[in-house]
Amino acid sequence: MKNILPLILLVPMLLLLTACPGPSPYPTPMGKMNVTIDGHNWTATNIEASEYTNNFGRTFYIRATNVSDKWVIINFYDLTTTGNYPITNINHGPTGKGFVMATYTAAYQEDPADTGLVTVTSVTDKSVAGTITFITNKGVNITNGTFNVSHQ
Repeated sequence: MKNILPLILLVPMLLLLTACPGPSPYPTPMGKMNVTIDGHNWTATNIEASEYTNNFGRTFYIRATNVSDKWVIINFYDLTTTGNYPITNINHGPTGKGFVMATYTAAYQEDPADTGLVTVTSVTDKSVAGTITFITNKGVNITNGTFNVSHQ
């Protein structure tokens, strides 16, 4: 009987612990991003965003990921107003103020944008929203992109 009592107490505790959901392995997104990648819809489950000032002025960085090991990264340099921002090929380097670079990553292989366009529809001190379309150096089509992202 002595040996059964600890077992009787242990089993309900184990059931209780396994029934309680733990924290999500994915942080709460800091916004939303959806794109179509070569005809397939893709939605970010995690968004990291930050802002800093460098030689190009106000730089806004967005990294959108999901569990499929695909990423879309957008870097805005000297982002000050709404409007159309052509995407600069990362191999050509910065084109001056007010430019955007984008990268698509799949299976940990970066594929920078060769050409494209970001339309910023809203920008504040802490957020940016708009649309994005680009073609990567390897010919991957990123289309119908929308984003609305903020940082802390």
